[in-house]
Amino acid sequence: MPALGLVRGDAMSLMMENRVEFLTTIIALNKLGVTSALLNTNLTGKPLIHCMSITDCRMCIFGEERLAAINEVRLDPGLHGLQDFLFVPDSRSDSCPDWAVDLTQHAQAESTANPPATFCARYVTTVLPALSI
Repeated sequence: MPALGLVRGDAMSLMMENRVEFLTTIIALNKLGVTSALLNTNLTGKPLIHCMSITDCRMCIFGEERLAAINEVRLDPGLHGLQDFLFVPDSRSDSCPDWAVDLTQHAQAESTANPPATFCARYVTTVLPALSI
């Protein structure tokens, strides 16, 4: 993920069902010092746009199972600060859309060096974000 330009102090939104990739993504972001804004996977439309916009994230990582919800909101003007969408496959019934980066393919080119750890995560629901350290 450092090749994507992420640096300590950045924030990324994460919208993925509970699975191994969800945990490994959070751990990887934490190791880089990037804040994970965990988005409620039941959100769609305006509530999703609101939660994504208040987290001030540079990028959004989403699972294949949330493709429809993200595709519905990705062009909204309220999300102008998002630089990229990163796709994480699951059942592989849907391929990575052309407007997103396939994170699993991108990760294969990343360094396996172990950076020092930090931890900061946010869980964002429909109204207010909560910070847990």
